[in-house]
Amino acid sequence: MKNKLTVFDIAWKNVKSRAYRTGVMTLFIFVLAATLFTCMVMLTSMENGIESTSKRLGADIVVVPARYYSSIENALFTGEPCTVYFDKSWVERLEEVEGVESTSSQLFLATLGAECCESLTQLIAFDEADDFVVSPWIKENTAKSMTDSEVVVGCDLGLHEGEEVTYYGVDFTVAGVLEQSGMGYDHTVFVNLDGARRIIQSESAKNFLTIQNDDFISMVNLKVKDGYDIEAVSNAIATKYEDIAVYITSKMLGNVEKDMKGFSTYCKILSVILVLLSTIAVVSIFSITINERKREFGIFILFGTSKKQLIEIIVIEAAIITVIGTLAGIFASGAVMLFFQNLISANMAIPYLELDFVGMLVILLKCILITLGMGCVSTIYSLINLGRSNGVDLLKEGE
Repeated sequence: MKNKLTVFDIAWKNVKSRAYRTGVMTLFIFVLAATLFTCMVMLTSMENGIESTSKRLGADIVVVPARYYSSIENALFTGEPCTVYFDKSWVERLEEVEGVESTSSQLFLATLGAECCESLTQLIAFDEADDFVVSPWIKENTAKSMTDSEVVVGCDLGLHEGEEVTYYGVDFTVAGVLEQSGMGYDHTVFVNLDGARRIIQSESAKNFLTIQNDDFISMVNLKVKDGYDIEAVSNAIATKYEDIAVYITSKMLGNVEKDMKGFSTYCKILSVILVLLSTIAVVSIFSITINERKREFGIFILFGTSKKQLIEIIVIEAAIITVIGTLAGIFASGAVMLFFQNLISANMAIPYLELDFVGMLVILLKCILITLGMGCVSTIYSLINLGRSNGVDLLKEGE
């Protein structure tokens, strides 16, 4: 004795037997889901990247050589290597400015993709004694101080703890790998001042680096005392000194956030347009299909199928198509982003922090809810018309 067909069995057979209709509807939902998933992942990644960057910068004000600001900004946000320097005496001058609580300096050195170095990489040297920007973050990851023969590396360099690396002919051991930050630090190698001196004094550096001693720095980070206005202190420094660029870190991020908002607006508009167009297209296809199947539905009703069961069949058909299209779109989008994640991250002009499993799962559920909602809306009009007709009427209308 054959098993009795369930409502789901009938719906599934209908979906399979109408391959062209199913394919067209699935394609619309596939494109919608893939676009929504991509936009959501990228926007959330950028938001997380900016939040992470604001925590990592750690200073109220940044002072750099005026002509090198764009180079340092690119190094911080995208990891583009640069060598920047100006006189170390600027630290003492800035410490004397009213309202400045503390200072810490960094030296930016670009390595070369040549025999002297492991690869083209950004080196940042810092003084652990007074650093309040990088040291706290490094200690979170390594739980120890660095020696002059050790480096701590960003997570995107592909290096591992204990591995040996060479920069300008000087050998170092990787003491730790930093957690992902979404900024240029992910492509950076950190070394303490003693380690930087070893590099500067090496024979190889004399051939490639214009810096021949450790009397230079690239950037001074400032913390402002409580009760002082950060912008007022920044303006006082800019007014007092020439040949330097003074930037409030929050405003540096403000420019990045402005760029992100433009991209965000574009993504949201694109998503809304796609949802509307996909809904209209699927509603139209469903309506045409329902009209073509009125005779079929009339026969179902005359043979004892209730309208409730008939509606269940149609809803399940829509759900099957929506789920298949959604999962296929999300899988395709996820696969492309996973395959090109390094390229995407490297070409983003703003901090970009890749999502963890929980973050991806949340976005996946949001996409499924949106597409399922669209699928439900697509069936409402057809179900209302179907509910108003009886079996005989449907047979006549389907002739």
